[in-house]
Amino acid sequence: MLLVTGCAGPEAAPTLRAAKHVTLPTITPPVSCTTKRDRLLALPDLGGTPALDRMRALARAKGEPVVFVRAPRYAGTDPIVRAYRRRLNGSRFPWDLLDHWKPRFAASPELARSVLLTEGYLYADRADVAWALWDRVELGLLFRDAGLWIERGGALLHAKRVGSGYRYLDGPDRGKPARLLLFDRVGVADSTPPPPLHRDLRSLAHRLGFDRARIQRRTSEGLLATLRYDGVWVDSVLESDGAKLTLSCELAAPPGLSQSKRRALARERALGALRAEMLAQVRAEVPFDEPKNEWGQQDGHLRGTWLSAYLRGDDSYSFNFDRYPVFDDVGAARPPQVCIDFVTETLERAAGTYFRPRGEPPGRHVGRLDFDLLISGNRRQVPVFLRFAQEHPDMFEVHTVPERRRIPYLFKRRFYDALVRDADDYPAGSIVVIHGFAPWDHYNVPHYHTFFVYETDPVSGMPTLLVGNAGKPRLSSWEPVMARTPGRKIEQVIRAHIDWLVRVTGERSGEPDVPPLLAVN
Repeated sequence: MLLVTGCAGPEAAPTLRAAKHVTLPTITPPVSCTTKRDRLLALPDLGGTPALDRMRALARAKGEPVVFVRAPRYAGTDPIVRAYRRRLNGSRFPWDLLDHWKPRFAASPELARSVLLTEGYLYADRADVAWALWDRVELGLLFRDAGLWIERGGALLHAKRVGSGYRYLDGPDRGKPARLLLFDRVGVADSTPPPPLHRDLRSLAHRLGFDRARIQRRTSEGLLATLRYDGVWVDSVLESDGAKLTLSCELAAPPGLSQSKRRALARERALGALRAEMLAQVRAEVPFDEPKNEWGQQDGHLRGTWLSAYLRGDDSYSFNFDRYPVFDDVGAARPPQVCIDFVTETLERAAGTYFRPRGEPPGRHVGRLDFDLLISGNRRQVPVFLRFAQEHPDMFEVHTVPERRRIPYLFKRRFYDALVRDADDYPAGSIVVIHGFAPWDHYNVPHYHTFFVYETDPVSGMPTLLVGNAGKPRLSSWEPVMARTPGRKIEQVIRAHIDWLVRVTGERSGEPDVPPLLAVN
């Protein structure tokens, strides 16, 4: 019998006690909200992006899930540029077309910008074109200037020319190669960005705690929207200052809204603790547990050798005649992970449990959570953790996808349609379990893979960004994760009960942080 290891390659929200020390935003009393709403109703509705709104499942491409007050438009009259754009938007294989055009664009950045950018935006309302633009378009192809600004959501980033490309001067990716995400806007550093067409709804969602928004009207001065806090919807007036949105007021607050807001903010803060540890592992490039050279299938075998060397106080260890470091460059312990290790150790790290760094006595500092004590059996196997989650409903809720709804990634349109339809099953912080055969399997045994939902689209609710360890920790869209093994299906979604998560991560106060997207990892 072969043993399957962790990785080879709308339900009701749980009840949550009100968190302490939660300060709700001060908003204008409803008596004046009708006036503010009427003022926006008197302004022209700019139309939004109907085509994009029908295809918000552009989750194949990594990008900021902004809302546009109107769609960017190409206003030029050059027939050559129009022909390029028409062919790109009508192509069945836009990525191949961009590869074919790359030599021409390399000789003429002006032509590249005219064809590939729309009012400065990397914009598309077709999923395959969106993926092609994100995957194929490089800043060095579009510009030769010494410096650039990049507007991403509500942030204005800067980049400088280095060699044939650009590097970030600021932001979460500072010092790394700069690239465009979907719906970014870009321009030359000495130019002033024109008024934006997009609004940064994601940042507002994190600051306030709502998880879904229905946009009713889009004007130059603000939006009319209905926001959902922990299952309770409220009509709201949002004012805009450039791309930034603020909550101006709410109309006729429904019963239970204040309690729902407190629960939503407590959830957002607890998820912030998880995301911080996810990003720490991404930045540390925690290694995947796969030998450089292996005899047969040896994924998962490095950890034991690493642990023995770590406990002895060694700086390195050997496996299959290759050497590996025990610590990273800053002295932090560097334990190899399979995918379920990334999941369990993210939860433990957020609760204060971690391997001590170089210079301290070897061993784990145990905080408020230790799966070594809780899980009987090999915690490094996905089925073992899944069984533990099912047996502990006080900690986790396990949603098993019905067999008829398990869609292999081979059928991409159906796969993404299902994610949109069942978006409430995949809130941020969920642990997704996929199962099936991988192309590299030699033993005719299906394998598991697990990862977190890092971010969701505040309009559709669809999970858009994932984070896990499959080679190294990465923050990515669905395409890079699922395309490696397109026969796999989503079988379970494990959701930590937020009251338990608040307890193990510790109660927090203050405005929740807006999690970075990390363009490069």
